[in-house]
Amino acid sequence: WELTLGDLLRRASVNWPDQEALVIGRARMSYRSLNAAAQALARRLLELGIARGNHVALMGNNTAEWVIGYFGVLLAGAVLIPVNPRFSPREIRYVLRKSRCDLLLAQTGMSQILHQDMGQFEDDVPPVLHFGTIEYSHGRDAFAGLPPGSPEAKLPAVAADETAVIMFTSGSTAFPKGCMLTHLGMARNAFLHDARLHLSAEDRWFGPTPFFHASGCIWGILSVTAVGATLVSCEKFDAEESLQILEREQCTYQHGIDTICVRQLEIAKTRRFDLSRLKKGTSTGPLSLLSRIRDELGIEYIVSKWGVTEGYGNLTLCDIDDPLERRLGSHGRIFETFDYRIADPELVNVALSAGSVGEIQVRGAAMQGYYDDPAATRAIMLPDGWLRTGDAAMYPDLVLLSTER
Repeated sequence: WELTLGDLLRRASVNWPDQEALVIGRARMSYRSLNAAAQALARRLLELGIARGNHVALMGNNTAEWVIGYFGVLLAGAVLIPVNPRFSPREIRYVLRKSRCDLLLAQTGMSQILHQDMGQFEDDVPPVLHFGTIEYSHGRDAFAGLPPGSPEAKLPAVAADETAVIMFTSGSTAFPKGCMLTHLGMARNAFLHDARLHLSAEDRWFGPTPFFHASGCIWGILSVTAVGATLVSCEKFDAEESLQILEREQCTYQHGIDTICVRQLEIAKTRRFDLSRLKKGTSTGPLSLLSRIRDELGIEYIVSKWGVTEGYGNLTLCDIDDPLERRLGSHGRIFETFDYRIADPELVNVALSAGSVGEIQVRGAAMQGYYDDPAATRAIMLPDGWLRTGDAAMYPDLVLLSTER
């Protein structure tokens, strides 16, 4: 796990050079070509003036170019800021200002969001981007706005415990907060995820969840890269098209959420698809949904999971070899490398006995903190290392049970 995210890609390009790394739309890339494209982009960023520790935002839909941008920024030694293009213009401008972003890489047409609805609030002002905004497109020279870069330029060394990504949480109740996530923590989560799901280079992973979210850029991109599997995705989710992709690409695994799976189940009632290779999968949502996914989509080894962005996303997951009643009756087993407790939500530091319902707290998997927000960090990260998740559960026999039951 003492790896940077750039190391993960380089490792994959050596171990599985000709394996398909990406299948998104018309784009198909091997690990060798993905690594070459990401390194070339990193050198172009260095030529622009990006230095180790600079903050570079990436805003776009699920495309091959987004993945190239993701690894390219990290290989250049910069910190990545994934930006949700579905945020309001005000929220996007806030994220770029709050993160002290130096450069925005935006999919063609998206940078205009920065100038929409300006002036409604006194604090809503354009972010100051030292290197400005560069739009990227599909195709061979997607990042044409960047200088060519030197093939001889040496990429900077980065430590595994350095910040890799500042991932902003949902802004549903207030402005979003930026979770500082390290290379080591993100790589570790990918490996733990892969081990529970028995993923390997033979798997073809369908991941339609957004890359700007932890479910896309940790459980998706990194989990696949860690074992040399193939990432299959789509720029925008459509239920019928997703089933066609699963059939055409002979996917063996689906990484879903409840809304995705419910819409697929509706389509599957009236149309038949050959999903015979699709045997493994995950989903959020009510546990009753897992049974429907298993029975109606044929995903035999379906498991639920639970986590929070502040804890690198995924914190519990069943092994696909766990008994069926455990897989369909819980939101997962804890990962052995972390400590968990169920605490009194009012007294905070008082652990409750087995069978009691309280707040889930975890130690050993916490973010570095919220970027430039020490007060919010202190409210969620206790002095003795426990991370408050804000979610409730029971804790008997090392299984986190849904309070829905």
